[in-house]
Amino acid sequence: MKNLNIKEILPLQNGVMLPFHELLEREMKNRRIIEEIALRKEGKFLMPELMEKERNEGTVIMIEGRPFLIALATIVKPKDYVEQEIPLLANQLDKFALNLPGTLATKYKFIASDVTEVVNDAAYVRFYATKHTEGPIYAKKWTSKGDELLFGTGTSVSAWPVGVDVSTPPTSVAPGIVARYREKVQRIKVQKSIYSVTDGETLGFEIGHSSINPLTAKPHLRWELVAGGHPEIKYVKSIYDGVELQKNSSNGSGMVALDKPKLPHFTDMSALPAVGASALWGYQAIYLLDDKRTGSFCDVVWITVKGI
Repeated sequence: MKNLNIKEILPLQNGVMLPFHELLEREMKNRRIIEEIALRKEGKFLMPELMEKERNEGTVIMIEGRPFLIALATIVKPKDYVEQEIPLLANQLDKFALNLPGTLATKYKFIASDVTEVVNDAAYVRFYATKHTEGPIYAKKWTSKGDELLFGTGTSVSAWPVGVDVSTPPTSVAPGIVARYREKVQRIKVQKSIYSVTDGETLGFEIGHSSINPLTAKPHLRWELVAGGHPEIKYVKSIYDGVELQKNSSNGSGMVALDKPKLPHFTDMSALPAVGASALWGYQAIYLLDDKRTGSFCDVVWITVKGI
């Protein structure tokens, strides 16, 4: 891109006037410069999806050493749909992971391994975001500890600060989470015949829709059989404390309380049917926030279990 040497200055002082023909000549010249930029002839702009337009009320600038007034200029500046602040990015990736599984994954042809990657990436960033905020708090505790040791007047000292707990990390993922996120968003948006802005808002990548609304929360349960045939129920934890999990054992009792797991996975170790027999178990869940239900129960997931 050309270096236009643009410099903002104050309005002309002492009633200085310029000849009309000179102002007109400058206006035509600089209009060509602006059109050249607008028509992307420089070829060094970001992708269209990363740009936005902004208007101002006009200002006097210097172009090649001469004053020039731009009134109501249209300015093209970068705008990225990916959140730049870690807490906001964690929310955005969580929203993608919360809403992609199920209907939208099927619509946009995401297979099970794609969904698993989305969920694992989101969980990893959420873990990082949470622990990252605890770092400065931990450092402050050490400063306070030092002040107490060096300048305190009491008769006993406090315990040493406890470090940030990373003993239960999420599933490890490869570097490049943001790049993988961008790739998946583009996979969705290029399917122009079926893509809708509403889907993008639901998934959190349309600008201005990356936040999570707990009032509309609805878990999506995934599962697999582990530990000798017992169901392991998985969900995206996100900003929530956990879920309230209910179970229908197909014994006539309907849905009954099962557990309130805080981790994003729970293995039902209830007794399996007799060897050779089978049973149909159903599960539903609702999110918990501040130990209270929020949002709505998910659809019931039915799993066939067998005695081994």
